[in-house]
Amino acid sequence: MGQNNANLIEDAIYTLVLRKLKHILVNGFYSMDEVRYEYSWDKKATRAQNIHTVIKEDSVLRYFLDMKVIIGQRIPNGYRDDEIKGNEVDKSAGVWADWNDVDPAYREYEWVVLIYGIDTDKLSQEFTKFGLIDNGTTLTDTAFKKAASPSIAKVGAFVAHKDGTISYALSEIALKPGVRKLVHSLIKAKGAALSYEKIVDVLWNDEDNTAGFLDAPGRTSSDIKKRIGSIVSEANASLAAYGSNKHIASAGNTSYKFIP
Repeated sequence: MGQNNANLIEDAIYTLVLRKLKHILVNGFYSMDEVRYEYSWDKKATRAQNIHTVIKEDSVLRYFLDMKVIIGQRIPNGYRDDEIKGNEVDKSAGVWADWNDVDPAYREYEWVVLIYGIDTDKLSQEFTKFGLIDNGTTLTDTAFKKAASPSIAKVGAFVAHKDGTISYALSEIALKPGVRKLVHSLIKAKGAALSYEKIVDVLWNDEDNTAGFLDAPGRTSSDIKKRIGSIVSEANASLAAYGSNKHIASAGNTSYKFIP
């Protein structure tokens, strides 16, 4: 697990950007004074899925710009804007001759990050933070990085692991214990709804000494249902960065299902 529990952008995105910055540092400044960052784009994914990933990369880049790891600027994508405006005047004539040859995000995303330089000391600190070893020209994971527990169920890019942890796109998600137990059990259900009774068994049981919650004097089923609703709301808030929809949806009668 990395170091970014506060902003909910998975560590895999940070390491992806760091690897690209290392590549730019080694290869990018030989023939030019600035380098345009090239966002990731998966040809097998939808445009919406790709834009979602690009937005996360953009957020990481903004962080690195603010922290002065990157010397550069984030500006509106004039290349894209010019093409769109030109097509409004004459749809048969494009503005840029290389429009179909550039990387897809340059055509699709509204922002561009231009890099003029990189603070190598600060970059090295980020490598250490995210468990990366700088080999001079490439990066590798540190040997002591914890191996992921075996997968027992998967819904979309979300994975429930044998040790009770949850990951998204190979990066562990940090969640509070009650939230983690609920999300883990819902992923295990693989899209099927969990009933109120099963959710109660998951959240409060003798196995981890939490059953006492149910036996507290004056505790009513209404109290329990409200508490489940609060945990669901907290889970959806914690998972908000991993897609555009709420991942835990009501199936009626205080039962819920997981949506990737």
